[in-house]
Amino acid sequence: MKKPIFTFFLLLVSFTSALAQFNIKGTIRDTEGEPLAGVTVLISGTNTAVASNLDGVYSIIAPSPDVEMQFISIGFITQNVRIDNRTLIDVILKEDTQRLDEIVVIGYGTAKRSDLTGSVASVKLSKEQAAIVSSPDVMLRGKAAGVQVTSGNSAPGGAVNVRIRGTATLNGNSEPLYVVDGVIMDSSMEDVGSTMSGGTQGSSTRQEVQNGLTSINPQDIESIEILKDASATAIYGSRGTNGVVLITTKKGSSEKARIIFNSLLDAGSVYEFIPVLSGKEYVDFINEKSSTPVYDGSENLDYVNWQERLTRTAISQQYRISASGTVNKANYYVAGGYLNNQGVVKTTGLNQFDLRANVSYDLTSRLKLTARYNTIRRVNNMTTGTDNMGSLNSSMIRQMVNQPPLLNLDDLEDEYKYSPEAWLTDYIDKSTEFRNISSIALDYKINDVFTFRIFGGYDNRNKERARWYGKNTYTGATANGQLGIALLQTESINSEAMLYFDKSFGDHHLSGTVGVTYDYKTSKQYQMVNENFFTEALGIYGMGYGDNSYPNGASYYNYQLFSGLGRLNYSFKNKYLLTVTGRLDGSSRFAKNNRFSLFSSVAGAWRIDKEKFMSGITSVSNLKLRAGWGQTGNQAIDPFSTKDVYTNGYYGTHEGSIMVAMYPGSIANTALVWETTEQTNIGLDISLFSNRFNFSADAYYKVTDGMLQEIDAPLSSGFPTIAVNLGSMSNKGLEFSMDGYIINTNDFSWNIGGNISINRNQIISLGLEPSVFGTQEMVAYLGSNIASDADLATAANIFIEGSPIGMFWGYQTDGIYQNEAEASQYAYSGVARQAGDVRFVDQNGDNEINALDKVVIGNPNPDFTYGMNTTFTYKKLSLNLFFYGSYGNDILNANLIKETSSHTSNNIRREAYIQAWRETAPGNTYPRLGYRFQEVSDRFIEDGSFFRLSSLTFSYRIPFERVNWLNSIDLSITGHNLFTITKYSGYNPEVNSFSNDPTRIGIDFGGYPCTKSVSFGLSLTF
Repeated sequence: MKKPIFTFFLLLVSFTSALAQFNIKGTIRDTEGEPLAGVTVLISGTNTAVASNLDGVYSIIAPSPDVEMQFISIGFITQNVRIDNRTLIDVILKEDTQRLDEIVVIGYGTAKRSDLTGSVASVKLSKEQAAIVSSPDVMLRGKAAGVQVTSGNSAPGGAVNVRIRGTATLNGNSEPLYVVDGVIMDSSMEDVGSTMSGGTQGSSTRQEVQNGLTSINPQDIESIEILKDASATAIYGSRGTNGVVLITTKKGSSEKARIIFNSLLDAGSVYEFIPVLSGKEYVDFINEKSSTPVYDGSENLDYVNWQERLTRTAISQQYRISASGTVNKANYYVAGGYLNNQGVVKTTGLNQFDLRANVSYDLTSRLKLTARYNTIRRVNNMTTGTDNMGSLNSSMIRQMVNQPPLLNLDDLEDEYKYSPEAWLTDYIDKSTEFRNISSIALDYKINDVFTFRIFGGYDNRNKERARWYGKNTYTGATANGQLGIALLQTESINSEAMLYFDKSFGDHHLSGTVGVTYDYKTSKQYQMVNENFFTEALGIYGMGYGDNSYPNGASYYNYQLFSGLGRLNYSFKNKYLLTVTGRLDGSSRFAKNNRFSLFSSVAGAWRIDKEKFMSGITSVSNLKLRAGWGQTGNQAIDPFSTKDVYTNGYYGTHEGSIMVAMYPGSIANTALVWETTEQTNIGLDISLFSNRFNFSADAYYKVTDGMLQEIDAPLSSGFPTIAVNLGSMSNKGLEFSMDGYIINTNDFSWNIGGNISINRNQIISLGLEPSVFGTQEMVAYLGSNIASDADLATAANIFIEGSPIGMFWGYQTDGIYQNEAEASQYAYSGVARQAGDVRFVDQNGDNEINALDKVVIGNPNPDFTYGMNTTFTYKKLSLNLFFYGSYGNDILNANLIKETSSHTSNNIRREAYIQAWRETAPGNTYPRLGYRFQEVSDRFIEDGSFFRLSSLTFSYRIPFERVNWLNSIDLSITGHNLFTITKYSGYNPEVNSFSNDPTRIGIDFGGYPCTKSVSFGLSLTF
């Protein structure tokens, strides 16, 4: 009997013990809703641990209901969760974007963030943020210290200007180098030539610059690394002067297939209209400034607001589907999408189809094949904004602001017979582009130390741009219909052979890269113009139906770049780090004796937190001091600058036909050498509380010497310009960035990050002789005229030794002349002043206002730029806000020269009429009615500082009973440009109308309106 009783007792004890333990189950996912496999689930204070399976599911036995569990996974923030009597605990792990062991791309290789010795910034966006930007360069806006982004044109597909640590050269090529999955991209500013070259208006009709980077869909981007200092960019040698942007696209991340469908609907409108006169106010204005009233009230006037009439609520939409995963030994990411982006100005917009396929395959245990392919078809419709002619009728943006607000204009000058609506019916600016970017790589792991890689990249681009002026436009009426077509065809091939090595022995660690690269590019451009059309029905498709065809223009160039490169990384005890880089570049752009140049760098870092004296300071998880020096180059000259080049010219014959002649166009300069930039950088990185808070600070100084420029040749040479190495420039600055989690619990978290950049630019030398400018003798030169219109035919920028680039040059003013006695003492260009005229400061005291009285009146370079990002997350709901801005830069609002001149029948700013000087109401703000501005003065220099809420996004993951075929449903609503705090009176303070023109900087003339919008997003994960 005792044995059964004993057995029963043992069973009872076992049962009781089992009841005392708790079986906890759950699913672990990332913020995208994807199950996470291999996550370690640990009972705190014990050795009990399990790992989640391929579906993210785990099961673990806890000793009691009040213990704490830890969820640990590389690349994610460790999360601590108390059981609190629960048996089902689902967890969402957040990615640790600042983890010291994070692998970052550094150019021809990768490195742990903890091992970096150079200045490298990383940019990562959530899927909601990536869905609302149009191109990779827009993603950089406000996201990284030392990176300034401005809009050359805010229209869909418009140009974006990116500067990393200031402008390094005066030749206009200051855009960074973009590298997408190892493929060297063309400059973002490369575009077709002038469609109207050789026509009636010739080069006066400037076409809006378009963005060449919209071929990369931001939703395909995994990460962006920005190489800023020379120790990081020297590996790119002659291409690294302006910084390097490395873009890595997505790949399959799990064995389980994942399909994501994203859709976005956006409704946008003009942020703010220019405050010009209403119809009634305009009639009062015309009557008051005329000797006899033009309108007596008997007319049946039809008032119109042209800004409202020519703009719209723009409805944009995009759809994208992607599939990723792993099948056997193949890892894949495939995505395709459609974008229809309407502009707020009618007829403008962007349509785009794209397809991407990224595949990697383990051919053997040592050999891996990686192939990537991206194709795009893009159709862009634009209008005229910034125009070299500068007249009212040459720009839709200018005309919708300045056109009289009346539909019946019979009593006004002929200038106004061309209705702004003609831009909607009789003007077309359409570009169609096909682009294919592909690459293939073979990686062979020789042994545990060496890996050999062969890489080939190909970028093929075909673009056609056509512009048609019908006979109801001013230009079209002048030429009886005008059509211009320009074509661009480029092919780029870059190939690499690299040997990577990585070896540890004792306290020492060596890694690095050695290899060779060969790049080849061809570019072909064609232009054709025809005029005098007997029919307008065919528009841009009627090239053969005009009888005044100009000789076709054509240009072709190719160049080759051969390079050998090497980088050595050394660390001792993971505390003392050293990086040495060298690259020998040989370019066909230069003469044989000057083709090769060596660019090198050296950088070191000290992991102070690894020292023994820091062992007791547990709050500091990383403290690293960095220092580096290096050289980079620039080969931004025409490929034939070292050769004698002939140019074609057009001459009319006595028979009325056109004859083509050839003449020497430029002087060969075989002495040209590389432009070189030398940079020194010191940085400090700090991480606190297990990397919960991260801070970085950098100070840099860089000097560009032997700048490649086109300067005016002596008249005796018979040539207009010559390419030379001349002058030097410096940039120095400070950069600060931080990010961290203020609160980070399982249900609620608050993350905040920000950056601020301070850069000071200075022209050290121009290599020119001193000349007289105003009342001073200076080494300087003036930029190009704003436009050819009489009121704008003046330079706005001056480039002075010892000063920042592009300083504004013009007249100082001191209010308004209040009486004739005061005004009659002065003359402007020989014409006596009168009461109500603007009082210009007479700098030399001769009572004559002329070019000798011009001085520096402003600075387009900001004191600092900044960005801030914060995210609140509560369970399945999140709120993200992104702010950015600029402080201390001036803008020349050249629009005001037209918008405040009252000598014509143009519509003008409301305040220019209401506050105009009058004998009965003298004022000191705006001149008398009938006054004409014909000069750049400080009246048009405005503070360009701004603070903008770029985006505010609510996102919510809908809870539902999960099914096998659907993992998650996410909804989002985003407001864009909801508010901007600025004193600037134009459409957009973030503007640089003459994109990539080094002689016209910081000018707003005909800029496209800024858009505010609300978008609704839906994301389904299968």
